[in-house]
Amino acid sequence: MKKKLKAFAALAATLVMVISFSGCGDFDAATYVEGTLDACKTGTVSDELADISAESKEEIQEDIDEIYSTMADEMIDVFGDECVTDKTESLCEEYSKAFMNTMKYEVSDDCEEKDGTYHVKVTAYPLDLSEFMDHMGGDFRNQWTEKVAGYSTQDEFLSAFYEAYMQEFVDYLKDTENLKYGESQEYTVKVSEDKDGYYEMDEEDLTNLLGALFAEDQLPEE
Repeated sequence: MKKKLKAFAALAATLVMVISFSGCGDFDAATYVEGTLDACKTGTVSDELADISAESKEEIQEDIDEIYSTMADEMIDVFGDECVTDKTESLCEEYSKAFMNTMKYEVSDDCEEKDGTYHVKVTAYPLDLSEFMDHMGGDFRNQWTEKVAGYSTQDEFLSAFYEAYMQEFVDYLKDTENLKYGESQEYTVKVSEDKDGYYEMDEEDLTNLLGALFAEDQLPEE
């Protein structure tokens, strides 16, 4: 799971990086950072973000949809095509959207500019999945271990197990009022102008921020 969250953080960073500011008019780095993170979180593009972006609203939405689809494919690859039902595929798509929607952050309006580079302060609240993963590796797995004898083949059992596994995960992530978060962490995301006059966020800063939001350090390697 930790490896998968690292992959998700990298994919999310890729999504954020494709949204650049055109550099026309007054530039508000904090608005750019917050609007882009919001698009990553909700899967939708606001009119405000589209207005300041170098890409059209439709182009940004296509990028978002593609990244979400890739995240779903990453989960399907873990299970293996032979044991993935149509319902499991649908749940993997729901999972990718629900997981991204757990992102919790605050972007400060207090932005510092140094030598043409903007330093935007972001407070990240890491999602704490440790208790839920203990449940999945304990009670949930034990319940399904007892059901093995009720299936005629291993593939039949795995297909049912994967459906139940993803349903449990999706239901948990969608219950946003009961999600748990760790202590807040402060990050700085640098925004600078490239050679073509477009403003972009620093990729390393983004990867570190998103890795914290996904709380990858709280989970086991597998």
